[in-house]
Amino acid sequence: MKKDSIIRLLIFASLVSILLIYESWELAFSSYGLERLEANATKTTLEQIFSGRFFSSLNKLGENGTLVKVDNLRVLQVMRVIDGDVHVHVTDGNVSIFVTEITPYWQLHGVSPPKVGDFVNITGVVFCDSIHQTEEWHGKSCWEIHPIVKITSTNQEK
Repeated sequence: MKKDSIIRLLIFASLVSILLIYESWELAFSSYGLERLEANATKTTLEQIFSGRFFSSLNKLGENGTLVKVDNLRVLQVMRVIDGDVHVHVTDGNVSIFVTEITPYWQLHGVSPPKVGDFVNITGVVFCDSIHQTEEWHGKSCWEIHPIVKITSTNQEK
């Protein structure tokens, strides 16, 4: 009986956590329309993001980070991870791998993962995820675009 109670409590706590995360994203972006976000995005390259030119957001919600747009990226890998984010690993031909992520909030607001091999334009917030900066799969860098607020598939050969 005690084990069932613990499992129920964990499920309840997980659901409350998911709701709180969603509400945090809603509050973080509620004053922004997508058009306003896109209009304020700085057009840049992956190399400029790697150089540390832009302010990292304070967290994975995108708070106070620089909104950027990077064009003509080829999708290398797409995978859903346990926290609900969808990782979209991309390259521009110069940077071998760059991590971008679609959070559940933006998934619910129409941002769909592209297909591997697609060429895409990505708009989102620069984030230094220092926990992963030494990991090979993360390009041995902390830099990523997290969250992605818009992906446009261009499907053009580079």
